Amino acid sequence: MAPEEVRHKFPDRLFHWVMAVLVIVLLGTAFLPILGFKFHWVPIHWISGILLIISVIFHLYRSLFIHGIALMLPNVHDLRSIVGTGNTSEDSKYDLNQKLYHWSMALIIIVLLITGGLMLAKIDTPLWKRDPSILTDWSWGIVYTLHG
Repeated sequence: MAPEEVRHKFPDRLFHWVMAVLVIVLLGTAFLPILGFKFHWVPIHWISGILLIISVIFHLYRSLFIHGIALMLPNVHDLRSIVGTGNTSEDSKYDLNQKLYHWSMALIIIVLLITGGLMLAKIDTPLWKRDPSILTDWSWGIVYTLHG
């Protein structure tokens, strides 16, 4: 009897748990102040954001260079399953719904990380000094709209 294959290796499971915790912290520090909870949320938010950027870079490295991105790309079997002509017994690690969900979440997270990374220029931290002049007011409006 062959040993049961692990669906996700430990580094990948660890990344997803770290990402989940960081996203919950980021959501909490974004919305709790709006709901009237008073606390010093900015440092928690930007530090969690930096950690999320680092963890996503780690995930991209593993996805592109260790696993290969082909697992997450829709293929002919996925497209045939939409119209009902595909063989549903084909053993695939991810089905079309999982792939589409992953790509939609990836797009949202990447937009949030890019806009959040830009917004870091507007705060003083121990690592850098505030410099909001990197973008025009109009560009900042786009950044804030996309991040929100």
